[in-house]
Amino acid sequence: MDCVMNRTRMFRFCTIFCIAILLAVFMMGTEGLAASKTPASKTVKQKTFNSAEEASQALIDAARSKDFKGMTALFGPAGK
Repeated sequence: MDCVMNRTRMFRFCTIFCIAILLAVFMMGTEGLAASKTPASKTVKQKTFNSAEEASQALIDAARSKDFKGMTALFGPAGK
C-alpha cells in the first residue's frame, strides 16, 4: 500500500513540476516574441525638455493639433 501511495505522490510531483517548467518556458518565449515584433526603425525616442513649462506647452500643442506622433515622442513608446 505504501508503494502505491509513493507512486501517486511521485506522479503528482512530476506532473506539477512539468507544468511549472512548461509555463516558465512559455512565458520566456512570449516575452521574446513581443520584443521582436517592434522593428528598430520604428522606435520613437522620448523627448526631453529643459523646464516643466516647455514640456507642458509641447503637450498642449500636440493635443490641440491632434499630433499623435508628437504625443508618442512626448510620452515615449510605452505611452501608446
